[in-house]
Amino acid sequence: MTVTKHLPTNGAATGELVAPHPVKIRLNDAASIRREMCRVYRAAKRDELDIAQACRLSFMLAQILKAYELDVIEGRIAELENRSHDRRNAP
Repeated sequence: MTVTKHLPTNGAATGELVAPHPVKIRLNDAASIRREMCRVYRAAKRDELDIAQACRLSFMLAQILKAYELDVIEGRIAELENRSHDRRNAP
């Protein structure tokens, strides 16, 4: 008995254009978010990305940046509060 593997086709045989696999974009710090915003801007400027799509992506990236900044600020405030609390309770 022969086992046949069914592999997904990528459209190359039919000449279809197939989108490449999406690359995971790192958005774990302000610098990487800024770099992605710059990529979106440059793609829109070169007409590789529709302006409406670029606006939506830029808005989402701005929201991610705000959330990141808020997270960093909250962490810093918590650290300052802990230091202040430790100083008050020190002998």
